[in-house]
Amino acid sequence: MSIDLMKWLKQPAPLQSLYFVVGTDPFFLSEIKKAFKRQMSSHLKDFNQDEVSAGETPLGDILTLFETLPLFSEKRLFFCLQADKLSDKDWGKLEPALSSPSHTVFVCFFEKKDGRKKRFKFLKEKGVELNARPLRAWELAPWLDFLSQKESLHFSLPAKSLFQELVGAHLMEMHIELKKLKQYLGGKTQVTEQDILSCASRLKIESLFDLTTALGNKNVVKSLNLLALLLNQNQNEIAILSLLARHIRILAKIKGGQKENLSSSQLAQKAGVSPYFFKDYLKQSQLWSEQQIEQTIQALFLADKALKSSALSSHIWLENFILKSCS
Repeated sequence: MSIDLMKWLKQPAPLQSLYFVVGTDPFFLSEIKKAFKRQMSSHLKDFNQDEVSAGETPLGDILTLFETLPLFSEKRLFFCLQADKLSDKDWGKLEPALSSPSHTVFVCFFEKKDGRKKRFKFLKEKGVELNARPLRAWELAPWLDFLSQKESLHFSLPAKSLFQELVGAHLMEMHIELKKLKQYLGGKTQVTEQDILSCASRLKIESLFDLTTALGNKNVVKSLNLLALLLNQNQNEIAILSLLARHIRILAKIKGGQKENLSSSQLAQKAGVSPYFFKDYLKQSQLWSEQQIEQTIQALFLADKALKSSALSSHIWLENFILKSCS
């Protein structure tokens, strides 16, 4: 049985005997462990919890720990990491113990799931599945809502979009940045774009916005150098492309507003940018024709699709996008 992880983290169901966690996202793995530990009612929690790695612990020791009785508690909690490393023979010896009612809550962690294997058919029938795979960029929004609610923070729509674009689909990094924001804001709970720019990690932000400015100015050499710098800092490729897309959309809105003969203040409002930054965007927009912007938006779409589906290295698609956009 597979359950909704976010719903389970908010309000875990009563403990079952067998769980299997699939995935490698460090934030999910940490939160799943914390949730299980919170459910242990005994004041002697430390005596009723064990954690081993199947890659380092003999099966006999795993079975012994599994069969150990809890101390002044109804349940024991047993985490078995690297369960992928259990052989089929080992798993065959473990299954009879896992099939019987037990005082041990057994949680095994797998990097990947292969539904064709006998062990996963057994786990699907007997246990509860928790998905801890890394998120994709388009899955991030509800988790940002979930984490910001935990920190009692509220984002304006532009601030939420900017935060997602800067942080990327990395929940652990997102959680750290949200805690920094909360500390920065003091008692304030509403988050603005300026709060994010003032608080988030400066090196990455400055490099990201230097990159979008270089692209806006059609400076191909500087754009490629900054892209290389960001990738060397392990900045998320989807986040880089998202911020570039945001910049191009702003230029497109300014070009469209100029055709409507809007004033500077109206143009800034239409584009959704601060008047403080508007002059730079306006200057850059003069370097772009409507046809060039339309072609760049199409190139963004193709690059985004390629990043999510192609086997080629991500930097190749980003470099090609910059070369096409600045030409």
